Amino acid sequence: MSLFAFASMKAEASMKPSQLGSKVELRDGNTQTPAISFRTTTRVGYPITLMFEAEGEVKADGLKEAIVADGKEQIYTLLSPEVKIYGNIRSFSCVEDKVVSLDVSNCPSLEVLYCSDNRIEKLDLKNNKKLTNLGCGYNSLNVLNLSNNVDLKELKCQGNYIANLDVTKNKELRVLDCSSNYYLYMLDLKNNPELTSLNIKDNKFNAIDLKANTKLLEFNCESNLLKEIDLKANVALKSFSCARNEDLKKIDVKANKDLEILDCFNTRISSLDLSENKNLRYLSCSATSIETIDLKQNTELTDLSCSIKNLKSLDLSKNTLLKRLNCKNGQLESLLLSQNPKLEHLECTNNRLASLDVSMLKELTYLDFSGNNLSEIDLTQNAKLDTLKCSENQLTKLSLAENPDVRLLICYSNKIKGNEMTSLIESLPIAKVGEWNRIEVIDTKDEKEENYCSMSDVAKATTSGWKVFDYERFANGGKGIPFRGNDAPAIGEGMIKITTAKEVGQKINLTIQGIGTIAIEGVKEEAQYDKWEHEYTLEKQEIMIKGIVTRLVCDDNAIKMIDLSEAPDIEELSCSKNRISKLDLSNNRNLVSLKFTNNAATDLILAYNEALEYIDCSDNNLVSLNLTQAAKLKVLKAKNNLLAGLNVSFCPDLEVLDCSSYDSHTMSPLDLSHNPNLRWLDCSETGLTELNVSKNSLLEYLACHTNKLDELDLSNKPVLDSLICYFNNLSQLDVSTCGKLYFMDCSGNKLTNLDVLQNICLGELRCSNKGLNSLNLSGNPGLIVLSCKNSPLKTLDLSKTPWIRSLDCTNTGIDKLDVKHLKDLSELVCKRNSISELDLSGNLKLDTLDCYSNKLSALDLSANKAVKYIRCYENQIEGSQMSKLIASLPNRASADNARIMLIDTESQEEKNVCYIEDVTAAKKKAWRVLDYKNFANNGEGVDYEGSEKAVCVHPSVQVRLFPNPAKDFLWIEASAEENVYLYSLSGQLLFSAVTDSDGRVQLNLTSLSAGLYVIKVGKTAVQVVVE
Repeated sequence: MSLFAFASMKAEASMKPSQLGSKVELRDGNTQTPAISFRTTTRVGYPITLMFEAEGEVKADGLKEAIVADGKEQIYTLLSPEVKIYGNIRSFSCVEDKVVSLDVSNCPSLEVLYCSDNRIEKLDLKNNKKLTNLGCGYNSLNVLNLSNNVDLKELKCQGNYIANLDVTKNKELRVLDCSSNYYLYMLDLKNNPELTSLNIKDNKFNAIDLKANTKLLEFNCESNLLKEIDLKANVALKSFSCARNEDLKKIDVKANKDLEILDCFNTRISSLDLSENKNLRYLSCSATSIETIDLKQNTELTDLSCSIKNLKSLDLSKNTLLKRLNCKNGQLESLLLSQNPKLEHLECTNNRLASLDVSMLKELTYLDFSGNNLSEIDLTQNAKLDTLKCSENQLTKLSLAENPDVRLLICYSNKIKGNEMTSLIESLPIAKVGEWNRIEVIDTKDEKEENYCSMSDVAKATTSGWKVFDYERFANGGKGIPFRGNDAPAIGEGMIKITTAKEVGQKINLTIQGIGTIAIEGVKEEAQYDKWEHEYTLEKQEIMIKGIVTRLVCDDNAIKMIDLSEAPDIEELSCSKNRISKLDLSNNRNLVSLKFTNNAATDLILAYNEALEYIDCSDNNLVSLNLTQAAKLKVLKAKNNLLAGLNVSFCPDLEVLDCSSYDSHTMSPLDLSHNPNLRWLDCSETGLTELNVSKNSLLEYLACHTNKLDELDLSNKPVLDSLICYFNNLSQLDVSTCGKLYFMDCSGNKLTNLDVLQNICLGELRCSNKGLNSLNLSGNPGLIVLSCKNSPLKTLDLSKTPWIRSLDCTNTGIDKLDVKHLKDLSELVCKRNSISELDLSGNLKLDTLDCYSNKLSALDLSANKAVKYIRCYENQIEGSQMSKLIASLPNRASADNARIMLIDTESQEEKNVCYIEDVTAAKKKAWRVLDYKNFANNGEGVDYEGSEKAVCVHPSVQVRLFPNPAKDFLWIEASAEENVYLYSLSGQLLFSAVTDSDGRVQLNLTSLSAGLYVIKVGKTAVQVVVE
């Protein structure tokens, strides 16, 4: 039974009927339509399980189906990450729905709320005064205010991060589970007289006062810091656990006469008086300091765990209902069980028993008496036994002839040998068809081992469906290693030859597993054969591994050659990142898994490998692969080879196929008609001109990009999740039946139309096509990423895709872009368009903005406190609007590396003007101002200091301009070696030059538009007209 099964309590408060949409007054005085809203990370289009109970009609935004408010769980289809439910809801459940935020503050009618197992960080319950039942366990709450929920009867807030929990206002509280909050160390329960169930497990309590909780039935305070517990007032208590309070030295349960369950495991209790607890059914007092225990009055006991190191005697004569007994790791010399006929599970490991009578235990299914001194055991009356552990005794014989259900036998470190061992093996029950039983018959690393099991005994056991193991002192984490028999050769027949390019004295790393003893020649150290990697020192460049090897991992050892022709038992081989040019596996019929990547190999021979299920031979130079005998193959990874073709028609179980390439070599068409189980296919960059996946209805992932496909039929792909088909020749693409499609990249094709209205699950769409002139996204409410760059759309309607986080609409010809409703937008790339206005006031999460080469005359970033990277050069922002832009930049820390690329001084299209004082203001906010300067520093630009403002214009006799007006060239005469600057009237610096020794300089004006400009020489400024 569950130690603390807290029953959910039905809400008792009644409600008057109310119509949907009727206003309710909230605590703050506002009136709103009653509603519950939440946000989830469940994918749009996917199912979500919810429960509603309400008075009157209930409707929802963000769910496809109509609400069924009958108090039962229903499955709905998600249309939006944010859901809002309208109505007078009494009960609501969203358990395990990946909810990240939940707002019930507008639903005062709520009585029952279950929202456990989500990721909720805050929960405002101030307006939910009728709440009686709250389950909010296993979220991320650190605060929970229940002061207004005075009718609360059940509270489960376990598995959060709550440090302080005030329930003093919740006088009706009956069930409280605040376990596993970790930081919680105190709880005032004086005002909770109705409390019947309390769980404070896994916290930091060092004291708890329960005097006021006289109705308490269940109390769990396991794993705290308690030193004492007073239960005298809790006379109704039925279940009590104080386990793992390691400083607890005493408990008194004499007043708790109705106690049925008591767990004081791993405490410092030295005595336990149970004389008044006549209803006790479950007792765990293991790992305590108790030396004697009197159970005579506990006649209802069914489950006893008393694994106590100082326990010398145990009287169970009055416990006739006992079903489970654990008394291991004690000092018992006798154990009488004749009065316990209902016993099913017995563990008496590691005591001092010389005999054990289990003849009366006809219900026994599990018996473990390992680590005692028994010389014999009679199991003839235990027909239901399925597990027997009797290692480390003095047994000379053992028979399971009367135990047909035994599936596991552990009997190593005894004295069973010769005919007695043969008799034991012959008594083993035959395993069920298709199953293997297990026997651990010997421990070859135990010096006291006297069992002897011959090869013929092992063969007989195998015939009966038993796998025989050598425990070998906890080898393989206690799983042991396969055993061939005591009379088997020390080293089995088998050999693997390896040649490495490493020098003598260098290290190699090997993982070796096998059957029996294994030796290595050519290295300094003795062979280690377990599941771990071991380092060896080379004495030769040629090494030999002798023995029956079933698993070898020799990656990254500069191996030039590996010969496995004499290793027929190998099942798993990994030899990646070496220099092996040829690998012959024709003699390795038992091979199940092969990892052979990054070897530059040209030849892989797989002639007779019928057992192969997994192959990864990626990153080699293979031109062919013979899979005619690989009928069991499930996974084939052969990417980045030189395969001219690939025949997988002999692999009907194939689920994963990767034959993609990086060098776009040409492969003959794939025949996938015999692979109905294929789920994952990547055949990208293989030069395919056709691809038929009509028989692969289970496909979830399809990557076929960078090929020469003219068409792609996806009509039978109901579970396709990801489609990557960019850079082909597709002129049309029908994905209307791909109802689960989440990711699609169809860029770089010849598409003029793309219909995604039926793809409600679509979360990421990349569809850059030069002929695509329209895009309807009204059927994709869950879209998170959209890239439609270089498509001549002219317009882009995002009104139905409010959850976009990343948008790239570069060079789409749009002149308007409405993104203010995209409140999750963090990356916006809208460069090279004709946008004149950009409202970013609703994009509070914006991090990156790239809007260069538009027609923006202003840009306000005052709402974008998260922005760190901006590119807005080649626009028309100048004067006061530039100053406003700089003023709107958020303050950043230097570690943020905030950058704004404001200008391209080498672009004729640049109309932005940024003065020195603007740059200075930006720097004060820890922004780095950059000049793109025609792709300087690979597009990272150079630091920009700003342009000087033009000085006032006045006549001068010191400076002579001619001609003026000028057309193509302008001559300037002034003092020798004088700096000359040409400005626009807005103050933007356009040219600079220096007069020669005669005081002359010529300026080329051919790049300037007609208009009025200013020449500055020293402190003198003169106007010039350019025609």
